[in-house]
Amino acid sequence: MLKHAKIQVDAHTHTVMSGHAWSTLQENCAAAAKSGMKAICMTDHGPRMKGSGTIWAPWSFVQLPESIEGIRVYPGMEFNLWDTEGHLDDYPETAFPLFRFGIASMHRNIMPFISREAHTEAYIRAMAHDCVDLIGHPGIPAYPV
Repeated sequence: MLKHAKIQVDAHTHTVMSGHAWSTLQENCAAAAKSGMKAICMTDHGPRMKGSGTIWAPWSFVQLPESIEGIRVYPGMEFNLWDTEGHLDDYPETAFPLFRFGIASMHRNIMPFISREAHTEAYIRAMAHDCVDLIGHPGIPAYPV
């Protein structure tokens, strides 16, 4: 059914700032433009992920142009959930309004493996944050929900 769907926006992209991706923001935008897309959400990992950016990254978002290679760029973050209370990466409260798009995700070595009920509760609580727009990889077997 989705075979002929045309993706307009990639809401979950990483750059070299995530530590495990190989592309720059400019390269991601060039690839998106080549694919006929309209926008990307730049959602690198938050600082609880080893090898990722620092807590100061959101303040650099003001330096980004609104579009690169004709692709609209929404600066954001893939926040790391680290407990069942729905806590996200350790940003100062003044950072959260700087995110234009946010993903809340569970990752190995950050969120403990607990139970289906606890993981579900963590996601529900994370969704209460104004900066969370999307839940990342909810089907990962290590974190049943």
